[in-house]
Amino acid sequence: MADYFSRHTVEHHEYGLVQEVFDNVVRHFFMPDFDLFASKDLHVTSRWASFCWTGGAETVEAFLMKEWPNRSFIFPPVPLLNEVVARLARQDINFILIAPLASDGTCPMWLPILKTLTSGEPLVLGKTKDVCRLMTGRKPSLPGRLVAFVYSRSSRRS
Repeated sequence: MADYFSRHTVEHHEYGLVQEVFDNVVRHFFMPDFDLFASKDLHVTSRWASFCWTGGAETVEAFLMKEWPNRSFIFPPVPLLNEVVARLARQDINFILIAPLASDGTCPMWLPILKTLTSGEPLVLGKTKDVCRLMTGRKPSLPGRLVAFVYSRSSRRS
């Protein structure tokens, strides 16, 4: 992770959902209590973790946390999705995970594992360029469309 971010600017990965889309996710699933991949300017809960020490953050670097909080909102940089899904497989928390899916139908490595962890159908949010925003004001260059996956103990698959 550190190696990846040492070679890339963080601003390209500081993105979030437009408010209307986030509100739709919350109505569909639940209101999260903790935002795992956030920043001072872009977080959706009052409790959040930042990629570097920033005033207002409860902690730094989600992967350094022993356990992720229950009811987490997770919208990580795309290059971290494999590691995020691997971490979720080792924990039993309610979560909402936002991730892009390619328009060409290719299956990312993390998707089959994530499908075994989630409950209910994923919520398709729309084309990334329409439902996501960068702090710089530009449109993010994420592929395809964004999808919200949820795991909730109350609706766990057997």
